[in-house]
Amino acid sequence: MTTKEQVLALEYEAIAHWAGGNALGYLMHAADDLTYFDDIGANRGLVGLEAVTSHFKVIAEMVPEHNYKLSGINMQILGITAVLMYNYDPTTLEGEPSTAWRATIVYSKYGDEWKVAHMHWTMHKEG
Repeated sequence: MTTKEQVLALEYEAIAHWAGGNALGYLMHAADDLTYFDDIGANRGLVGLEAVTSHFKVIAEMVPEHNYKLSGINMQILGITAVLMYNYDPTTLEGEPSTAWRATIVYSKYGDEWKVAHMHWTMHKEG
């Protein structure tokens, strides 16, 4: 398996938890020194897995089980770092569109393991 395939498989595994209604499961590959930004409460940034976990506990109530599609997937491998970006287009289980997001996820090698070092999620804005 190539590095790109390996990192993408990790991201799909984590996203399956998120879409399944288990927001905390999305952090399954996160490093302890994770940094994080989003548009719904972490717009000044969070540092550390503990801080991000606390934030996810709050937003977990806002994330029902849903379907999704990833598109525009692109990844750069820079030595022990992989920079992944994609569009996240969720729909309700009934097929109704939900708020679309754009993500940048940075994986880095910690020993022999790829872990998420940084996440940045932003709502898709038209224009």
